Amino acid sequence: MQIQGSMDFRIPDMLGPDSVANQNGFRIYDRAWRPKTHFFVYGLRHNPFNRVWVVNGDTFETGLENIALPPQDHERITKCLVNAFFQNAFLGQAAYGGYMEGTTFPESLAPYHIHTQYSTLSRFVLDNFGDSDEQVPLPLGPLDKTRNRQQQSVTANGSGLIRWDIVEHTNIARSPHNTKGLQLSWGSPDVVYQSNTGGSSQSVTGVVAFRVAQFYPDAALNPDATPLDLFVALSDGSNEATVRLGAVAQVPFPDRSGICPMRTVRLPLDAFVAANPALDVTQIQSVALRLIGRDTGNILADDFELGN
Repeated sequence: MQIQGSMDFRIPDMLGPDSVANQNGFRIYDRAWRPKTHFFVYGLRHNPFNRVWVVNGDTFETGLENIALPPQDHERITKCLVNAFFQNAFLGQAAYGGYMEGTTFPESLAPYHIHTQYSTLSRFVLDNFGDSDEQVPLPLGPLDKTRNRQQQSVTANGSGLIRWDIVEHTNIARSPHNTKGLQLSWGSPDVVYQSNTGGSSQSVTGVVAFRVAQFYPDAALNPDATPLDLFVALSDGSNEATVRLGAVAQVPFPDRSGICPMRTVRLPLDAFVAANPALDVTQIQSVALRLIGRDTGNILADDFELGN
């Protein structure tokens, strides 16, 4: 479990293909074994987690202290999340699992913008776009955007489709990640991206999950300070159900850090069944993104998974 602030003065060190950037929290998360959690908190910086640094002059962050969250807020957030981690990971208190997943937080954290990455071991990996995964061995081969990691077909259609590619994040100027993933951009809201599963049996208590971010900077397709919404559809071959991603979490516009970090969105399968009771989640045949939540967009996505 990691906590990282959007106003950390080390943000510039998180970018690029060099060895220093590879030690940033986002890239450590990308490589880490599961279960794993990463909290990216708007308004937190580097120094206030350490009272001694603040007392001794807040070295390297002069000026940021006046616009970032105050030290007591850093401590409040840290105490809450670290306590939840210990309760869940070491004491087996399942009630704290929602904190680690980013699906629920206590009222004390309600004023803060916390964006969570999370993945568990118990999952069906639909697509991770060629990244190696020692915990869930999948055959590696030439990258092909038309085939997912289950060797099933992937399509992207619509007159508004601008770009559909597999990209290496270390080559993206403002991405802090060390992963391969999907880049998808559109100029009108008629685009559908669909990845077929080959048949996946899931429980109604499970989720469909993926990581997603707005590409930055792209003023034409991702308007400044505008969150992104989209719709996710599941099909069992005969019936389809659609859930709005924004019902759980919007994809935020990158804040003043100037980077485009991904966050995990976990949509409960029972929400899809509620939308269409005829959907059989034991026979999921495809997962689709329907890009009708905003007229234009440019997103980065990764780790399409089904599971707990």
